[in-house]
Amino acid sequence: MKPLSFETPRMTAPHGKHLPPEIAHHIISFLFHDQSSNPRTNLQLTCRAFYKPFTLRIYRHLHLNEHVLTRLIGGFLEKERDGQLYIPMDWFDPINMAPTVDSLNSDNLFVPSQLRRRSLLTLVKRITITDNFVNHRYYSTYSAIASSIFANTSKRLFPNLKDLCVKGRGTKAGPIWRFLEWACRPSHLCIHDPRSGMWPTNLVEYMENNITNVTIQTSFNLDLPPSSQARVMIVYTLGACDPSCERTRRDPSNPCQRHSNKRKAQEIFTAGIKESDLDLPIVGPWKIRVMDGDTTKAERELQKIKVEFDRLVLKECCSLDGVVEEADHTNLTRGDPPYIRQCAVRFIKHLRWMTPDDLRRESRCQVCEEPFNSIEQTPR
Repeated sequence: MKPLSFETPRMTAPHGKHLPPEIAHHIISFLFHDQSSNPRTNLQLTCRAFYKPFTLRIYRHLHLNEHVLTRLIGGFLEKERDGQLYIPMDWFDPINMAPTVDSLNSDNLFVPSQLRRRSLLTLVKRITITDNFVNHRYYSTYSAIASSIFANTSKRLFPNLKDLCVKGRGTKAGPIWRFLEWACRPSHLCIHDPRSGMWPTNLVEYMENNITNVTIQTSFNLDLPPSSQARVMIVYTLGACDPSCERTRRDPSNPCQRHSNKRKAQEIFTAGIKESDLDLPIVGPWKIRVMDGDTTKAERELQKIKVEFDRLVLKECCSLDGVVEEADHTNLTRGDPPYIRQCAVRFIKHLRWMTPDDLRRESRCQVCEEPFNSIEQTPR
């Protein structure tokens, strides 16, 4: 059982005896993970001993869909007679824009509701987006809430958010990202299956390049903006072919594997050259891995991609033997072979093909904490 990251409270049994911390720990974990129980927010109110541990567990990692978003942000709004939600008239009162209070103090149940809700959102460290957020009527209102907080307090709605994971199939850059643009500034980003329509480019641009670490899983559309300079990990699914392949389009349940390694090598090369533009700071390190339960099989597949990558470098840049990165590149013309060779040298120096030891040591995504080898391939 994964240990809790907070001190287990003392719980008093009948006759005034304290339960051992191990038993209290087990009770809390069981109640939290019991999907058949009442909403977890009700567990906060069971007793003072439960308030802190359950509050931490509920808010530190939010799985955000339309229902959860409505529960979180809709609580700031008022419902009028027409059934519509509006920003309340007293939203900008000093008490509601005051600095947040200790969100783990159960006595804060008696502070103004808006301030208490804002304080609870300071506990959020990670958000996983699990919905498409296609049609939500209050996106603009939610964005107004988030932007007004930043304008009046210079704080984000989720000021301590570090990790943002995007899993929603079909999630589009649009209203939900306008809300997140005001609500948070994550440093670590994980994108699952960006072919579904949510490109990393949109997110990194929305977040004003605050992103320092990007994990992209089952990618076929790697297109980071040249100025991102993030540390990148690309996680490929074993044997997944180019989605433009005719056979893959005819029978998505039995995708072709013939073009797989060439397509991945081309994607890595194209994106890497763009990220290594000579007019930009040095690109952050890139890691390439293949996702499979058998690390030996994954490493063998990764070597095949590397072979195709080396062939592509030789084809596009000729031999790089003896080519060194020049400090002065003003005499080079962008797009010419000498310029591309300089970009390639720069990129390859920071490119890392993960070894079996690396695969075992870094077995989980740093952002969403999922085991790489258990992530299912997204159906085409």
